[in-house]
Amino acid sequence: MEIQNFSTKNFDFINYINCSEQQCRTILHYRNLKDISKWMRNSSEISIDQHLSFINELKDDNDRKYFAVFQDNKYIASIYLTKSKGGLWERGIYIIPDFQNKGFATLIEREFITKIKSLGIDTLIAEIDKNNLSSIRFHEKLGYKPIKEENNYIWFILNENEMLNQIRLGGGYVIDNYAFINFTSLSIENKEEVLTWRNHPSIRKWMFNSNKISISEHLSFVDSLNNNIFKSYWKISYQNADVGCCYIDNIDYESKSGEIGLYYRPDKQNHSVFGIDFVYNIYNFMFNALKLNILYGDVKQDNSNSLSLAEFLGAIKISEYQYKGEKIYRLMISSITFNSISKESVCPRNYLKFIKNNYIIK
Repeated sequence: MEIQNFSTKNFDFINYINCSEQQCRTILHYRNLKDISKWMRNSSEISIDQHLSFINELKDDNDRKYFAVFQDNKYIASIYLTKSKGGLWERGIYIIPDFQNKGFATLIEREFITKIKSLGIDTLIAEIDKNNLSSIRFHEKLGYKPIKEENNYIWFILNENEMLNQIRLGGGYVIDNYAFINFTSLSIENKEEVLTWRNHPSIRKWMFNSNKISISEHLSFVDSLNNNIFKSYWKISYQNADVGCCYIDNIDYESKSGEIGLYYRPDKQNHSVFGIDFVYNIYNFMFNALKLNILYGDVKQDNSNSLSLAEFLGAIKISEYQYKGEKIYRLMISSITFNSISKESVCPRNYLKFIKNNYIIK
């Protein structure tokens, strides 16, 4: 992302790489003040050589953008963006002491957000020391929502991202008579039920962790999903009957991609007609409800049913590797490929023809 200097109604935002040496020294002076540095991950004092070296590194770094904020040529704040896991942008800000508690932080934030939204950034995250109560109140006032606690920090998100809203949708989604209910919204009975499916020998033998999971481990995992924006799990029902589960993991919000997984309810596994429709509608949900662009999946070579169904619906093998003595195929499918397939063509007759042409040795 390219952002150089820009001006708003009230402020001038100067990219660190364009600051004069005197401006760099001024920035460093305030950054090293205890009342500012104590809230940073790296609270140590930084030397001028370290500071200038850091700024030099920023010249070739498109994933970190730091700005000094000036008003009438007076330095009053720094604000930055760094790209985090999954393609989301983390925003940090500090106001120098003479300008704190005077409304500058809110005004700077709003004018900065207006600028970056014009560049296509619609979601920000912020990492706040949980003892920094004034910063927590500031972010909550601006509409940031807490999403997780990690060590001594609270992560907040300011979200206008449609895909993220959909992925974290708790109430459920219905598409072609298939209802997708987020694990976090399930009753305790339903959570226990999906665990019994997952622990069934015919299901877990295809998983990378094929061990049985205890109910306490399962409930703890489901609870953790409330604070994880990079994975989501759903229980699936068809015409009000429970039929299986699916999930998306390692979500990348920049490329709109993720890793898919699914499993049937054990007593539904051998119904080939149902299986075709089940997998088709999971892909339909991922691409056309969640707005993902690319899905990846790892499938064991011996899991011929999953491999053939995925390839029938447009997935391709992009690589292979060994895991615990088993060959694993890495699959990929794009929304463009999937949506080019007509619903009418996804039928048992065409699937059997595909199997005959691609999987049966002549």
